[in-house]
Parts: sequence; C-alpha cells; structure tokens
Amino acid sequence: MYVPNQRHCWICGTEYKYCEKCDPLHSWKTMACSRLHYQIVMILDEWRNRVISAKEATEKFKNVGITFDSDFSEYLPEVAELIKKIISEGTVTVPSIKSKDKNAK
Repeated sequence: MYVPNQRHCWICGTEYKYCEKCDPLHSWKTMACSRLHYQIVMILDEWRNRVISAKEATEKFKNVGITFDSDFSEYLPEVAELIKKIISEGTVTVPSIKSKDKNAK
C-alpha cells in the first residue's frame, strides 16, 4: 500500500499530504498546499530567475489579490518580507521628464 508523502508548503509552512499516484493532475501540490500558494511560488520563481521584473511581479501579485497592505500573517516570515520587497520595488514610480516649453524664458 502506498502512503502519501508529507509535504510542507513553501509559502506558509503548513504540513499536508500529497500522493503523486492518487492525484497526478495536481502536481502543484509538490510545492504548495493550495493553488493560490502555488501561484505565489511561480511568481517568486519567475522573479528570482529574472523572467519578470518587480513591476510585472507586482502586477501578478495584484491579480491574485496580494498588495503591500495585504495580511501576510499566514505566510512564512521570509516569504512575506520578499513579497513586500518585490511590491515595494515594483511600485516605485520614476518621475517623468517634461520637455521644456519652447516659449519659456
């Protein structure tokens, strides 16, 4: 008899069971306890591997309901800090340079 593996979510640290033989269509469970946490894993992975910028990651976080003001208490502290860092970098606006008015003296 096959016994499911005990896993720990990379985002919140929750322990959960996953059986790759019983649930082959849910391979996301190899890393996360929920689909949302798997989406977070993927966003962080893309950002770390420089596939997306902090601005793009911030937009992706926003699309799954995560902003700088979100409640991060369910996440591991290092994950929460990293997400906040990325969002902070991704929301920095660069002041635009206005062209000088030709009629200005």
